[in-house]
Parts: sequence; structure tokens; C-alpha cells
Amino acid sequence: MLVSEYNKFVKDTLQFADRSTKEQREIALYGLIGEIGSLVSAIKKQLLGEHGETSAFGRNEEIIEELGDVMWYCFALSQVLFSSEINIFTQNIAFLKHELSSDDERSSSVQDLLGSGKTASFFEGIKGFPNTQRMHFEDYQSLAFVTARTEGKILLEVCLTSMWQIGALLLGEYLPEEEKELAFIPVKGASLRKNKPAKLLGDIAWYVSAIASLYDAKLSDIAEFNVRKSRYRSTDKKEHTPLFDRAKHAVLPGQYLYPEKERFPDELTIQIVSIGPGQARMYCDGTQLGDDLTDNSVKKDGYRFHDALHLTNAVYLGWSPVLRSFLGRKRKSDEVVDEAEDGARAKIIEEQIISAIYFEGRRQADLREDEGDSETVRLFPEESHVTFKLIKTVQRYIKDLEVRACKVWEWSTAIFQGMELYHQLKVHKQGTIKLDFVNRSHSFTPHTHVNLKGSVVGLGTAVSSDGDQGAKLNAATDAIMEAVLDRKPNASDRLQICLHFLDEETVSVTAKGNLQAKIWAKKVISYRVSFASEPDKVSCTALALSDVKD
Repeated sequence: MLVSEYNKFVKDTLQFADRSTKEQREIALYGLIGEIGSLVSAIKKQLLGEHGETSAFGRNEEIIEELGDVMWYCFALSQVLFSSEINIFTQNIAFLKHELSSDDERSSSVQDLLGSGKTASFFEGIKGFPNTQRMHFEDYQSLAFVTARTEGKILLEVCLTSMWQIGALLLGEYLPEEEKELAFIPVKGASLRKNKPAKLLGDIAWYVSAIASLYDAKLSDIAEFNVRKSRYRSTDKKEHTPLFDRAKHAVLPGQYLYPEKERFPDELTIQIVSIGPGQARMYCDGTQLGDDLTDNSVKKDGYRFHDALHLTNAVYLGWSPVLRSFLGRKRKSDEVVDEAEDGARAKIIEEQIISAIYFEGRRQADLREDEGDSETVRLFPEESHVTFKLIKTVQRYIKDLEVRACKVWEWSTAIFQGMELYHQLKVHKQGTIKLDFVNRSHSFTPHTHVNLKGSVVGLGTAVSSDGDQGAKLNAATDAIMEAVLDRKPNASDRLQICLHFLDEETVSVTAKGNLQAKIWAKKVISYRVSFASEPDKVSCTALALSDVKD
């Protein structure tokens, strides 16, 4: 990648360009210092992972990502500070040339540390060093690294220490004059009077380049990764990756590759209901999908509702081997696809991905110190919290599966929408989800009615005066409670139930307290009601239905 191309990219992605110059400077400066801190944190984790041994610097994706973020803010701050575009790499090479050709004491010390061989190599490299328009990142990286005075862990520590110091110097420039003297105490020889911002940004570029070299990474790879990361949220979101089970056959235009029974339907309605304390069940067309779910944890955290992410994976990615298996829509007409894409291994991978997403959400919530118990805290409250790093982690799981074709923004959407749906289910403990595979969207309502062909476990009847407001609702409420309680309800019972009519004779029921406990004890899943009206009254008959498993 050309340095000029990256510089233009940074300019195009400067989202705070419409702010005042002061605000732009502050955002870029604080961003740079913050990313230096993130880089130090990533290296710390790498050190701990290797038990403090850094004799071998292996490629580390997190460190590479953080180096890219530091570099982006270096370029961004340079553009904010200087009206004319400058190349901080060229600035740094010019400074190094001056440092190695001066007659002062510092220059002599640096030349002694480098040795005559490295010094000569540097000056030889300058002869062919390209201008900004022709410069590639490796042109700078290879030449700059010649001037490294140390190596290994010591060089790493020099880089980190110096970047922290430069961050303080850049921030200190904007302190009041009296505070510069009293509170800001720069290291000897490192004052801003001797080091201008352009020179300091060039120094940071040198340290980024040196750390990249230590970790066997090319600056161009770092820049390209940074470009992909920065662009993924602004990608045109109009073109979804086609649904994998609806791909047209290359030989027979207009014909689907898989028969209808092996494809996700155009629309799908799912009900998820609570069947006991910490237990949930999923239904489609009155048939249970999968097994009963619990949190599988001592701590009740709502993980039993994680099927929400299988649903959003299906509609936003066109991929969910787990849901496909639940629905009996595996692509058995193709033995290879049936085994490799819809088989046990793919299902395990999807479960691993959902688990990784969940625990990343919990990690972020802990860092935010969100208050509330595990079943009320919203994970990923904004789509921006779905980090590029998380998506890259997910993509490592699916590198050999068809879903690898999905774009980064599609994964971001699927994860965010899935966690939003998961949160709604945690709050309401039930819900109806409609999936639209044509428009690639979903909707949610907390009201549920499972069209169950089950066993009758309760019968209730009630009559309400036709003159009463809400006579039909009152009659249905009392009839359903009698079907559950096996007795006529009293006033306190009525405080524990809420009915919502989905149509004339279909109701959604939510309950609490003793009534909810009784519903669970009788294993009631759904209700069927019918009405009869007379001139002065409305009567209702209610059946409580169970889906008891042998």
C-alpha cells in the first residue's frame, strides 16, 4: 500500500472533521494517547501469556491491530495540526539524517551505538528513498529499522517508554504556561521547545515501525488491516450476501439449487416461552424446536434465551446449522453440504461463536460496571460495541464454512440484532419472533400463543355482564384462571395475570407469583378460548393445554 493512499484514507474517514479545530485536535490527541495505552495493554497480555519470556516475538493479531490504531491517529493528528499535508515518515527520515550527520555530542553517541556499518547502510538507503507519491510503507520501515540502537525486549521497552513520554509532551503543549512550569516536568532533553509536534509524530511512527518489525509484521499489512477495520461500518449495507440455500444453479437458470423443504421459508414465526424458573422452550407451528433450555450455570444469567442468536444468524446471515437442524431443513440432497455445512461440526462451531459473543458482551459490561443483575444488563447496547476484533475472532471459527462469504457489516448486524433480541427475551421471559428471509429482518413482541395440539390439563368457564366494560376480557381472564387453579379465582388472583388478545379468540397470557408457579407446575404452555354472547352477558370457556413429554 502506498503511504499517500493511506493518508487519503485517513482524511476520508476523519469522522470529526466537521468539528472546530480545537475539538479536532483534542479528539485526535486523546485518541492517540488512548491507543498507545491499548497497545501497551496488548503487549502486557502477550508478555503474561508467555510467562514473561519475550525472546521470541511471534505474530500477534491484537498487537498488530493496536499498532494500526496508533498509526491512524498519528496521521489524523498530523492532518489536524498542519494545514499543509506533511509526510511524517519523510519528516522522521530527515530528522534521523540530521541526527547522524551532526557534530554535536548526541550525534556522536548515536553513531557509536549504531556502529559504522549501520550508519553507512542508512545513508546508502537514503539515496533511493522515494518521495511521498511513490512511497510504500516498507520503504520507510526497512530504512528506519536500520537505525535501531537496541534489539529484542530492550528495544520494545524503549519504544513503549518513549511513546508514553511523547504522548505527555504533546498533551503538555496545551497546558497553561504556569502549569507547564509547575505540573508538567518533561524528561531532560525532551521539552517541546526542542521537539516540535511534527518531529514527535515522526518519532511515534518510528516506534510503531520498530515494534512491527519485532513482531514480524509489515507496516503495509498493518495499514491494510486498519483500513478494513475502519471501513466495515460504513460499507454499503444494501447488498446482502445471498441466502446460501437459495443460490441459483449455474446450469439451470431460474432453478433453485436445493428443494423447498431444504430451504429456510420466506417467513418464519417462532415462540419462545418460559416453562419453569430458569427454563425455556422454543416452538414453531406448535412443534417444539430443540431441547428444553436452562442457563447451565449456577448464576442465573438468562443464557437459556441464547437461541435468539440462532434466529438472527439465520435471517441476517442466511446461516444457522442449529436452526436448520431444528426445523428439519438440512440439505440432504447434497451429501457434502449436509455433512460439512449442516452437520454436527458446523452446529458446534455456531454454539462456540454464540458463546464467544456472549462472554465478550459480559466482559464489556463488567468494564462499564453496568449495574443490575445478569438478566437485566444489556449486552452490546450499541452496535458500535460489536468490535472489529470480535468479528475477526468469529471469522476465525468459520474460515472453512460457507458463511465466510458474509461481509463484516452483516456479522455486525447479526450480532447486534441477536443480542437485542436476547435482551428482550431476558426482560419479558417470553416472546414471538417473526423472521422475514425475503427482506432480511425480524420483529419481536412479548406476546405469545403457541398453536399447540397438546393435552388438556385444565378447564374453566366464566360469565361476565355484557354491560361491563371489557366483558370479554373479564370472562376470559376468570376462565383461564379457573382452568389453571381448578377453582374460581378471587380478587388477589386477578392481580397476578395479564391477558392480551392477538385476535378474536387467541390470547397471550403472562402471570406472576403463585399463579405463575401453578402454571409451571401443571406444565401449561398455551390456552384455547371460545365465547358465547347473549343479550346481557358474555360467557367464555378456556382450555389449558400442556405439551407433556413422555
